[in-house]
Amino acid sequence: MANMLRTLVEAMGLEGAEICLHGDPNVNPNENPLFFYHVHKTGGISVISCLLMGFWANEALRNPDRTIDELYRDATSHIGRWDTRSVNDAPHPPDDRPDGYSFVSSHHKFGHHELFKQNFRLFTMLRDPVERVISDYHYRVWRKHEGYESLSEEGFVSYIRDPDNVCMHSQHLSRLNLRKDGIERMGEDAMSNLQALDGYGTTDQWEDFVQSVWNNWDFPNYIGSRWLKTPRRECLNTDPFTEELIELNKYDIALYEYAKQNPRPLAAVSNGTNFRHHSIIVYDKDEDAGTFDDAQIIKTTDFLNRVKQGEKKLSDFAAPAA
Repeated sequence: MANMLRTLVEAMGLEGAEICLHGDPNVNPNENPLFFYHVHKTGGISVISCLLMGFWANEALRNPDRTIDELYRDATSHIGRWDTRSVNDAPHPPDDRPDGYSFVSSHHKFGHHELFKQNFRLFTMLRDPVERVISDYHYRVWRKHEGYESLSEEGFVSYIRDPDNVCMHSQHLSRLNLRKDGIERMGEDAMSNLQALDGYGTTDQWEDFVQSVWNNWDFPNYIGSRWLKTPRRECLNTDPFTEELIELNKYDIALYEYAKQNPRPLAAVSNGTNFRHHSIIVYDKDEDAGTFDDAQIIKTTDFLNRVKQGEKKLSDFAAPAA
């Protein structure tokens, strides 16, 4: 269901607003720190980027001498990330920060949040497991990861049958190890941990769920591009492998179906029209890589007036060159 900000900007004819989130003064924020269990190829970079932009925007509003670009370069002020290629790599311990973190994103297994000794609200994003596997394989080829020089059926079959690439949702959300403990036990543990999370969403309802995360904090409105989009290029025909993919990832499918049937937003979502006084406008010129420099904060009334007066493309709001 489209939120009221998206409904409004679409009715006004604004083009290019792929993400619309609005802070609602009628929703009381729960500003406990957030911990995001980030599974590859589930829209997680967009989740992270939006939330970071919210933190940076609030900081910029409190300190007008600091720009969003400066805050981006000082990213550790609000996030601790130890992203590795393998979910089973041992996570690094967090830095010794007296005030802790407001938001942490992790590619590591469930339990990583306990190293921080903070009262986090835990959440994750799930994607159709078959789509996720296909997307991850193409991403590795397009990004020229080692061993993924070109698309091929042989390479795809090798990839999907590698235990390190099977049931990635379950591998992330379980404390157990697939090779050591077996996929059935790992899948059961992952389901138990999913059900204990403070929130979770699925990519087919991405904006609805992120709106609930957004309302967890007192953020300005957000109107902008989607970050770090995987480019559309040549694709392999994976249809002949659908049945095998379903069988290999059946425990992930169970997690995904449970999340779809039992949605759990992180905070209350209101569709009121009392938007925040300020809005973050994000225009990403390079669809291969998000550029935080193309972000600015303006008064919401000024933004709506400019759209009303004829600025109908998101690119019209690109931050002016320095």
